[in-house]
Amino acid sequence: MIPKRGQLTIHGMQQLKGKRQIIMTAALDYWTAAAAQEAGVDIIITWGENYESMVAKIKEVRRAAPRALIDAGLPAHLPLISDEEAIRGAVMAMRAGADMVYPGAPPERVAAMAKQGIPCHCHVGLVPMVSTWIGGIRAFGKTSEEALKVYQDALAYQEAGAALLEMELVPDRVAAEIAKRLRIPVIAIGSGAGCDGQHMYSSDILGTAGRIPRHAKKYRDFYKEAVAAFKEFKGEVDSGAFPTRKNLLDIKNEEFESFMKGLQAAGGTG
Repeated sequence: MIPKRGQLTIHGMQQLKGKRQIIMTAALDYWTAAAAQEAGVDIIITWGENYESMVAKIKEVRRAAPRALIDAGLPAHLPLISDEEAIRGAVMAMRAGADMVYPGAPPERVAAMAKQGIPCHCHVGLVPMVSTWIGGIRAFGKTSEEALKVYQDALAYQEAGAALLEMELVPDRVAAEIAKRLRIPVIAIGSGAGCDGQHMYSSDILGTAGRIPRHAKKYRDFYKEAVAAFKEFKGEVDSGAFPTRKNLLDIKNEEFESFMKGLQAAGGTG
């Protein structure tokens, strides 16, 4: 996508490394993306279960947040099929308005995408999609062997041409040492302030998810607020307090009289 004036670019995002924390969140609808941009979030990631829904989400989020850097998660596992499939999915995402893609693919596939000028967001540490290899969802990097594996993976993605690296559930001291040894920005998700930025899901921030993981924080409880609002609405309807006159539309007396005559002529009864 050709960036518009005032929009954060890949180059601009990379230049933030070492200057300030880069802020990233997820949005799957218009209002969440719009609120995130207005609050100053730098990167908004969105995704779909297939190409059609991915494209629709990207377009919606792009409209809501024209100045943010939009990151598109490609449909799970499809980029693993071939270089051609990964590039095809990325082209679809970028034509829809994405600035960067999350392919969930190994470094050699990222290298093929980078050769085509496609900015890729890559992932090390705990990678949920392939966590079966490490026994499920857990921290990764608490032993020296695992910590070195995170570093090696991070280097491999950097050399493949990744634009951004996400590091999930890695001990903060390990994450900080790796981040300062890389040229590209490293965004932490549960990996500490020693990285170049922080990623937290909007559902955790807003309290619209269920259980909040230890590495996240609930800043508002929108779920409870939503329940309270629905209860208040139901209560007012039940009591007759809603709708009031100001919530209703009116019709001129002569038009209403003409309407009633029309009903009578049509045989309408009431």
